[in-house]
Amino acid sequence: MQESQFSLKSLDLKQSPCFASKYQNIDLNLKPFDRAVAIISIKNQQKILAYHRSDNLFRLPGGHVEEAENPTQTARRETLEEVGVSGLDFKKYLASCHLFYSRNGLPTYCREHYFWFECEYQEWLQKQKDEDGMKSILIDQKELLGVLEFVQYPWLVNLMNGLE
Repeated sequence: MQESQFSLKSLDLKQSPCFASKYQNIDLNLKPFDRAVAIISIKNQQKILAYHRSDNLFRLPGGHVEEAENPTQTARRETLEEVGVSGLDFKKYLASCHLFYSRNGLPTYCREHYFWFECEYQEWLQKQKDEDGMKSILIDQKELLGVLEFVQYPWLVNLMNGLE
């Protein structure tokens, strides 16, 4: 599917995995919100672009899909906001999942959509730090796959093993 063809309605979510925290049961009657996540590989390297804040936990760029956006537009916007990178080459849609958890004591249903992009390595990628303490980092792809496997995302690991 071409990047411009993506919309929330075009994604078949029936076969997507469901995850629930110990605080929330799976309830498909909840009104979901959608998030898009960008997995950005660096051309000709086995590195994935991520960022961390002062807590030193790495994060992949992503965020809420705004009303006027499709999920790939969200992934691009969030990547620019969070790591300062534009000019991404869209590779493909990877997967979606359903997440159920408690947020501020309320049951929450999130549909998370993962997209693979690629970009050229740029010297400043690992040096940028903004006023919120966010800093871009490059993570070895195998290390990232190990972390994802550990936190129960084996379905995403299988898809990412094909990133080249």
